[in-house]
Amino acid sequence: MSKITIRNIGPIKDVTLNLNKVNVIMGPQSSGKSTIAKIISYCQWVEKRFILDGEFKYDFSEQFMDFHRISEVYFSNLIAEKRKYRKYKK
Repeated sequence: MSKITIRNIGPIKDVTLNLNKVNVIMGPQSSGKSTIAKIISYCQWVEKRFILDGEFKYDFSEQFMDFHRISEVYFSNLIAEKRKYRKYKK
């Protein structure tokens, strides 16, 4: 993983980061620094699972919230979209 784009999660509206061996994230309180770190950590775990298993068969948002114990408030837009999609999928 060398680049990540994060949109509409918690305080983060749209950010693209080039990832290096060492990354420094600085900013004011409640600006999303920890959220970014948790997302990167989780994505690395997903990447390893995919390499080892050949697939990733889990729901990303549910696994991510469980992995980091993040409130559904951070995913309110995503969860609403997912419910709408499931409703009209048939």
